Amino acid sequence: MRDYFICIPSYNGHTEFLKPLLEVYKSTVESGLIKEVVLVDDGSKDNTPNIAEDIGITVIRHIDEEGCPLNIGKGAAFATGIRYGGLKYQGVVMSDDDMIDMKEEYIKEIIKPLEEQDMKLTKSPYSQGEQICPADYSGFRAVDLSILRPLYEKYHPDHEKWNNVFDTSLWGLELILDVICPKEKQLVVNIQGLKSKPRGGKTTHTLLHNTIALTYSSMMRQGMINS
Repeated sequence: MRDYFICIPSYNGHTEFLKPLLEVYKSTVESGLIKEVVLVDDGSKDNTPNIAEDIGITVIRHIDEEGCPLNIGKGAAFATGIRYGGLKYQGVVMSDDDMIDMKEEYIKEIIKPLEEQDMKLTKSPYSQGEQICPADYSGFRAVDLSILRPLYEKYHPDHEKWNNVFDTSLWGLELILDVICPKEKQLVVNIQGLKSKPRGGKTTHTLLHNTIALTYSSMMRQGMINS
């Protein structure tokens, strides 16, 4: 079995959801399922990083030249986590910071196809109160780190352009992952009971379309995909 770590991009994640989530993730390290849990603090102005550190979670902070919190975006936070864990581990479980009622069983389900079916990326839809987050926009995924080599291998010829795309991606992270992973190596895993905090309104089609357009444009400019 691959060695996995959990990467949690977080910005002002200190709610009633964060601490219980991190405690579950910490327990997966104690059980041996996961090797390390990493929270990338993307410039939080609350005590998100302190909560994580108190639980024993590895925290990486985005800060500016003066040491102040720096908010860059989810894509950049994920890339920071991958640059940290890419050479240490073979797989990553990606998680949003507002998942609720998380179970170790769900983590086993999301990584199982990578181990047994040679998949490179898995993703699961989940409920958000009365809404459903579809698999294509899911923040709960498992990824074989071999498909992310340009992010964490400093001397890879595509290192700079991949990092340019991830580091400027505010909301298009999931789309980037889907584009760079061959479709035949992706699998949707329907995990019953998986959920995050309820959402108050529906995401508009305009916002989703704009996100897709901006992300594709960025990837084309950097030569990651062809027009």
